[in-house]
Amino acid sequence: MRSFEPLYDTLDAIKLNCLFSKCNRTFYTNNSKALFCCDSHRGKYFREINAERLQHEKNYTVGFSNNAKALKRLYHSAIRHCNERELIIAGFSFKTMGQPKQTQDGRVCFKFLISF
Repeated sequence: MRSFEPLYDTLDAIKLNCLFSKCNRTFYTNNSKALFCCDSHRGKYFREINAERLQHEKNYTVGFSNNAKALKRLYHSAIRHCNERELIIAGFSFKTMGQPKQTQDGRVCFKFLISF
């Protein structure tokens, strides 16, 4: 249990500061492993720490989705083989793609799994 007032009735109460940078409030607890004054601040702390990684994942997901839409438009237009310029015109972004694979004849290809 966490409290913002000293726990006089328990002898083993520990005085700690909240680890969340915008809070830094002093709280009292019996749990020596407690780092945050409340569950809300625990969530905010981890979102703050992982903000860059979460933004990268969001950008990757949006980019991959846009690439899938561009490939779907090309497929439904009966265009099966196209060059880089045609892909760019269709709205394909080369910033977001899977790992490159080299074919037996030496060409570099990218695999996209799309369900139509």
